Amino acid sequence: MPQVAQHYSLIFKIFFWLLWLGGVGVFLVFAWFSSMTMGEGGFGEGASLIGPWNLLITVAEGAVLFISAVLFGNRDKSASVLFLWVLLATVVIPLIGFGGCVIQ
Repeated sequence: MPQVAQHYSLIFKIFFWLLWLGGVGVFLVFAWFSSMTMGEGGFGEGASLIGPWNLLITVAEGAVLFISAVLFGNRDKSASVLFLWVLLATVVIPLIGFGGCVIQ
């Protein structure tokens, strides 16, 4: 059974891409954190876990942003599902990343 292409309103498209760009900003911040902390000892003895943690958050953020953009382009999912994907990239993953940094 073929899926029907979703039609998104102009307001949703603008809101989606603004949130998506916010997610890209968070991605760049965590990528910068990752590059800064990986140089402080890497994976050797006595190395901090904050570098690999930031790298993991960066990879997860990039994957979710990529998936949300592909889903938007394919028009396979409803607007509410796309909103949850972009909210995951913009809010949830950064909060998890910040929590891991605080625990460290």
